[in-house]
Amino acid sequence: MSSTSRAPRRVGLAFLFAFAMLWAAVWLLARSRSEVSGVARDLGEENRRFAERLRDSEDRVRELARRAREAESAAGASDAERANAEAERAAARRELFLTHFAAAERALRGGRLAEVERRLAAIPEEHAGWEQAHLRLRLALAVRRVEAHDDEALALARSADGRRLASGSISGEVRVWSAALDELVAQLDAEEEVTALALDAAGEVVAASNADGALIAWSVATGEELARWSGEDEPLALAVLPGGASAVVGFEDGAVGYWPFGAEPRWLDGHDDDVTCVAVSANGERLATGSDDETARIFGGADFGEVRVLEGHTDWVRCAAFDPAGERLATGSDDGTVRLWNAGTGAELEVVEAGEGDGDTVVSVEAGAGSDLAFVTSLGQGALQRGREVQRFELPLARFEYVTAAVLVAGEGRVVFATGDGTLRAWEREPAVPFARLDTADSAVRALAATVDVVVAGCFEGTVHVFDAVTGERRHELDGLQGGVLSVAVTPDGRVAASGGRNGTTCLWDLATGELLRELESTARVASIALNEDASRVLCVGRDGSAELWDATSGTRLSESPGPRGIVFAAVAASAADRFAWVGDAGTLRVWDAASGERLAALRDRGMGRVDALALSVDAARAAVVQGGYRAAVFDLAAGVGLGRMVQSGRSMRVLAFDPSGERLVTGGFRGALAVWDCSSGAKLIELSGGTDTIQAVAFAPDGSRILVGTAAGAVQVWESRAEALALLDR
Repeated sequence: MSSTSRAPRRVGLAFLFAFAMLWAAVWLLARSRSEVSGVARDLGEENRRFAERLRDSEDRVRELARRAREAESAAGASDAERANAEAERAAARRELFLTHFAAAERALRGGRLAEVERRLAAIPEEHAGWEQAHLRLRLALAVRRVEAHDDEALALARSADGRRLASGSISGEVRVWSAALDELVAQLDAEEEVTALALDAAGEVVAASNADGALIAWSVATGEELARWSGEDEPLALAVLPGGASAVVGFEDGAVGYWPFGAEPRWLDGHDDDVTCVAVSANGERLATGSDDETARIFGGADFGEVRVLEGHTDWVRCAAFDPAGERLATGSDDGTVRLWNAGTGAELEVVEAGEGDGDTVVSVEAGAGSDLAFVTSLGQGALQRGREVQRFELPLARFEYVTAAVLVAGEGRVVFATGDGTLRAWEREPAVPFARLDTADSAVRALAATVDVVVAGCFEGTVHVFDAVTGERRHELDGLQGGVLSVAVTPDGRVAASGGRNGTTCLWDLATGELLRELESTARVASIALNEDASRVLCVGRDGSAELWDATSGTRLSESPGPRGIVFAAVAASAADRFAWVGDAGTLRVWDAASGERLAALRDRGMGRVDALALSVDAARAAVVQGGYRAAVFDLAAGVGLGRMVQSGRSMRVLAFDPSGERLVTGGFRGALAVWDCSSGAKLIELSGGTDTIQAVAFAPDGSRILVGTAAGAVQVWESRAEALALLDR
């Protein structure tokens, strides 16, 4: 075929290729427009299914309670029937606890803080535990409240670097804060009601306008007034350009002015009605304004002379923000929508339904990197979008309370907002994790024990670290030359500690002085150790299931129990030093009296398999085991039956411990996996994450207020549930 005959075919192929590319571009645009709404629909469906499960659970609770009441009140009911009625009542209240707590944790993750309070208050008192107090602490961390002004805060601004915030009030106060609201950096006076407020990108310059028509700029560091200008019309919107030497201002008559500090404003092509918001791109090359004329405008080019008018909103435009690259603009309106625009072409990219309906105004919007987006409405509704993930949230507002001003950071999931009471509140999607970190500066932490005042950590390299539980300060670093500490114990009054090592040595320590009181030599590696209340008895349990009871004062061995002939997977001493337990092959679990050697309890669970860890409750009425790195089981030793069974994927169980009541179990494992479980039902109450290091030791404080976690990196995490611990966590 000649080259001439090929030409029509080439033209046809080129046309088909161009058509295909055009179709693909249209499809991708349509997909980007629907992406947010599609994800939101998926999220709504997930919430609907959870709500249905919640209603079903509450219906079951009511039915169980009804049957319990009927059986209890029936004439001639037998003792067995009454006992069954009481059991059903208890089951109903446990179900109520599990249902409401699951809903409370989900509400906290979704920002529905009022629901968190309501759900926690509905939990029966007898089921109060560490996880609920911990959730209340997280709730306190999720919203910080600062008494910022004596009257209503009308305007908020933040620096682009996220370091500083500014607030302005109806009395003319202008205050600059650290981003965490824990430091007041500057106090300034705008003389009259603040109508607009802005910080430069670095938070070094703050500018404000007042109801008398004045524009004022100050140095944040010195409080010095840098520039002032006054006009006839009231400024309503303000933004400081990068460099802190100029600003763009919107006025009530629709005028837009570029104001170099120390000079007269230069007027730009304005709006037909009040200018309500101003935004500037990070490089200062583009400006944006929004107006009551229902449009937004983008200014660019030389002297900002190029103007693009953005039409699409059906009500007043209240807020605007560029993304970090200055390529997208987000606008929020009284019509309840957020719209995304191409800042270069002015083309509309997406429309997001933001508000609850009439009267719900979008008061703040933030465009993050990529497709990140965030917004807040006057009724406290909001959303944070990261990629395809969209999380709706509700700010904690009282009845008849509304958001007067807000600033937010899409990438950080943080909102600072003001209402009519003069306070500033900071809400965080992922609040600070409420644990303190104590560093041993040593190898892996293999054992933990605590009192109300003291935390004792034993490390693999043979040292014992003693910390003040209140301040976190290290009191002592003790070296028993044990070739590695496998177990530690401490008396309830915190006077004496014991540590057991791989070489069979047990050391007793005076915690007031750090002095070594006595060494005891056992015949086996000390896998678990316990002290009685006055430290007169020490129980050392070997890795082979053997046990030795010592008189701590004289150093005399009082009794010795040899281990079994078969395989022992794990062994543990009871905290009161009066009994011990081990788990062997064929699913055998035995509990023994330490003084007499008498067997106190025995059970067999052939499905138990290999056991990685064993724990006894404080009263030694329950035992728990970890099996295969991903399963745990709890047993009632008196009845010889299994209770709750827990399953968690990913070899996330390695160690475990009971709380003081024996009703909760904490498990830890690889990659920082940490969870708290209900022992009777096996339900996971709460999942925590303190990092990625393998967890090698866990323990509850004796009052149940803290969970101690030892990691392979040599750190001790103290997970709190006490409100008074906030001061320690802040440090």
